[in-house]
Amino acid sequence: MAKRVRTTSGTRTLRLVRGPSFVNRMLLVTLFLVLAATLASGASGYVVATKTVEDEIEFAGRSLVHGLSGSIVTIIAKPGAMGELQVVLNQSLAVDKEGRVADLVIVAKDLTVVAAKDPSQVGQKYSRFAGLKDIKTMQTVRLRGSGTRIVAPVQWGQTKRRTLGYVVITLSERAFAAARRGILVSFSALFLVASVATVFLTRRVLRRLLKPVVDLGDAARALAEGNSDYPLEPKSRDEIGVATHSFLKMRAAQRIFVRFSNPALVAEILAGHVPDVPVDAKLSVGFGDGVRFTDWSSAHTASDTSSFLTDYFTVFGQLVATHGGLIEKFIGDAVMTYYGLQREEAAQASLQALRTHVAGQHLLAIASVAFERYHNRRPLRFRFGLATGRCVVGPLGARGVKLDYTVIGDTVNLASRLEGLACPGGLTIDRFTYLNVDGALCLEAEGPTEQTVKGFDAPVCIYRVAGYRTAAEIDRLRSTVLDLLRKDEIRAVLRLTDEQFTELFAGAEQDLMGQAPLLPVRVT
Repeated sequence: MAKRVRTTSGTRTLRLVRGPSFVNRMLLVTLFLVLAATLASGASGYVVATKTVEDEIEFAGRSLVHGLSGSIVTIIAKPGAMGELQVVLNQSLAVDKEGRVADLVIVAKDLTVVAAKDPSQVGQKYSRFAGLKDIKTMQTVRLRGSGTRIVAPVQWGQTKRRTLGYVVITLSERAFAAARRGILVSFSALFLVASVATVFLTRRVLRRLLKPVVDLGDAARALAEGNSDYPLEPKSRDEIGVATHSFLKMRAAQRIFVRFSNPALVAEILAGHVPDVPVDAKLSVGFGDGVRFTDWSSAHTASDTSSFLTDYFTVFGQLVATHGGLIEKFIGDAVMTYYGLQREEAAQASLQALRTHVAGQHLLAIASVAFERYHNRRPLRFRFGLATGRCVVGPLGARGVKLDYTVIGDTVNLASRLEGLACPGGLTIDRFTYLNVDGALCLEAEGPTEQTVKGFDAPVCIYRVAGYRTAAEIDRLRSTVLDLLRKDEIRAVLRLTDEQFTELFAGAEQDLMGQAPLLPVRVT
């Protein structure tokens, strides 16, 4: 995924690659390492356990051979003792409950088999391997694929030992395979249980350990989306705790910055919808100003004046945002807005600006009723002026000290002058705005009137807007005002009880629905 971002040095593309989350990556890596270590440990344990069991089987075989040698040492030298030797051999085999012994023979000194697990071998010469007469001590040999052979001489004498015969036992390879298989099954089950437990515990532990990182990431993402209230607090004194503390300090500074900046404009610049360098553009510019503000403010303290103006501007600001406009600045009791920066058609920009200022007068009038009726506050009326034309828009000021994203040009000056020509509660527009919105068909307006305007050599053609002619725009005005009146942001400004708000809303709805809502066009 790629995102194009405009900067002062041009347009650049940021590539945003979507992948697994940080926590999931950490989980995968950690689980891989833990499981690899568990598997390595299990493999090592399997090797050790297998060797131990094999040694145990061989030890049991040697013990059997040793015991058998000791039992037959006095018997094997007797003539005709084969019957007794077979009995001893059978008794030895009886203890082999696991079936580990594949073959067992007792061989006389002349290599004649005198007793055997397989009776058919008795009386035959033992020829399984040629070096039997050379065996002087017990010998163990691992036979590839056939098991293990243990050979021990049967010897007599204290000082000079004499060989009387031999005991040869072959341990079955199946015994070793069964032992290895049992160990493998046990270790596999143990590894499975350990793996499941490891995954579960590692996941829980890692999520707990990484939660501060995740919370910090979520808070940063929320801040990038404009939410600076995401709950976050440092929970440790390590590097993550320091980073969280630093982020909170940065967010606090950003909140202060946002209070004195234009978040909507910043969002548009970041989205690449508006330029971040000065450009020439055709805009619709609006000015609004409080009527007889000096007299009005003298009736209030400085704190009340600031609070009341903020209430009015909050109400009007909701309309500006609704219609895609941007607030350029507040100048005391005045507000400047502009439309069309997103390079929409000039006619559409003029229409959105017109809708904002017509609906704004009605909504501000309703707010004034609420302030006067329920809060005993002296209402403030506004005048609006609206002009359309070429402007220079972008960051202007002192680089490295202070830059304002502002609009300058004759259109701005004209909008300011038109505001002064409007009556209280009214709206004055210029000829270009009137033509862009097809005013002859769309508007109820008084004009055109040729008006001499300070700063302009030729008279200016102006119109004083009363309202709309078309049913569609009248219905839009009504729904816009009533919908905004219900918004939490405006209800918070009005500070009314549910009963008071219901009464105010019913009155506003009756005034708007009774007839086509009109603005004053003359001073009364």
